[in-house]
This record gives sequence, structure tokens and C-alpha cells, in this order.
Amino acid sequence: MYDAKGNSYYILKEDDTSVRFLKYDRDSKNGKCGLYVLYQADKSSDGSWSAADASILNTYAYAYETGNTAESGKKDWADVGSEEYQALTGEP
Repeated sequence: MYDAKGNSYYILKEDDTSVRFLKYDRDSKNGKCGLYVLYQADKSSDGSWSAADASILNTYAYAYETGNTAESGKKDWADVGSEEYQALTGEP
């Protein structure tokens, strides 16, 4: 699926109260990884939801060359990622 800006995202889980989705964010600063963010958005009483109101559950790095992935543990943009995440991406 695509958002209004043309960015792709994938719905991983949806129920009556929330939507959990994975969205590509950008390439890492070292250019070796794709960075993805796992979000959760609560649904309103009519079943609608907004990606703009979603909370970050975690961020992930996918290494293009090896296919390795690393979970950062970040739940906010200012958080510092795990050592494995930092080693793959070259950023905090």
C-alpha cells in the first residue's frame, strides 16, 4: 500500500481497535541498509485510522548486501539503537 506521499507501507496486523504496519523510512547514512519503522495506530469508533497519529513500536535495519536484519529497540526518533543496529547502519 502507499500513503498520500507515495511511500510504501505494509499492514502486518489489523483488528477492530488498531492497525500495525511496517513502513520504509530511508537508506542508512552509510548507504548499506534500508531502515524500516514498525508503527501502531489506534482506530476511531468508525474504524478509521491515521498513520500520522501512529506510535513507533520499533525500527529495523535491513543490510542490502548480506540480507541481515537488526532490531534497534528505538521507540522514539531520539533513542539510541542497539549495538547490532549501529554496526549495520553506522548511525545511533
